[in-house]
Amino acid sequence: MQTKTKFLLLSLFMQLLLTINNYSQITEKCGTFSPEVLTKGGMVCSRPSFYPSNLTEQTIETTHFIVHFVTDDNTFPLMILDPPSDAITWQYAQKVSQAAEASWNFQINSLGWQAPPGDGDCGGGYNKYDIYIKYLNYYGATWSETQAYGNGYTSYIIITNGITIAGQNTRRPMNEDEIKITVAHEFNH
Repeated sequence: MQTKTKFLLLSLFMQLLLTINNYSQITEKCGTFSPEVLTKGGMVCSRPSFYPSNLTEQTIETTHFIVHFVTDDNTFPLMILDPPSDAITWQYAQKVSQAAEASWNFQINSLGWQAPPGDGDCGGGYNKYDIYIKYLNYYGATWSETQAYGNGYTSYIIITNGITIAGQNTRRPMNEDEIKITVAHEFNH
């Protein structure tokens, strides 16, 4: 009986390890996936598109970043059953660009961390780091693309255009603190 119990526990433990390994990329607030998973999926220099597709992509260019976004006449709060839209305000995109530069200044200039490798002209590039603002069901994600050196990959960030608070039927844009935290977290990847 004891051998049977040990075998059963060992089997359950092995199944748990396999499950953790298979689903270790599932996240709640951060949708970042490892370079290995993305490379296996063939996602090299594939940048997001915007919805609805009739909106013109706009950009804010800073010293180190290009923030990509679309705007329209819809304003927040949107009802949760409204069709998803990537549209945001110019002011929201400006806050994202300011948070990105503040993150660069702290992580690269103050802490001395290595700057991310440039992506050439991928995403409109000029070797600047690209950030896309889109409708997401999580706060943000960092997508790696091409291995540049060792563990260094070119990448870009997607930041959500709004969040839904549990128990509410509306979606609102992230506030300034939420933007700063999300951008710093994603840039840290």
